[in-house]
Amino acid sequence: MKDERLFMTFPNDMHRHPKLTRISVAARWAFIEMNGEARLNDNDGVFSAEDAEFMWAPDLLAELVDSHPSKP
Repeated sequence: MKDERLFMTFPNDMHRHPKLTRISVAARWAFIEMNGEARLNDNDGVFSAEDAEFMWAPDLLAELVDSHPSKP
């Protein structure tokens, strides 16, 4: 029986990326969840503020937005 679920692929060294090393583990997990939700919703990673704040705590969202000075 074929597994019909969608899958995500991340590089083995993703945890070393400068944007991720500077944020908390909780924010990293939110990033993983966001990638999954984006794929399931086929929204190219664009969430309304209302949806994002429903799914993730505002402090985690702020941490992700502030993860890089010009390219969060």
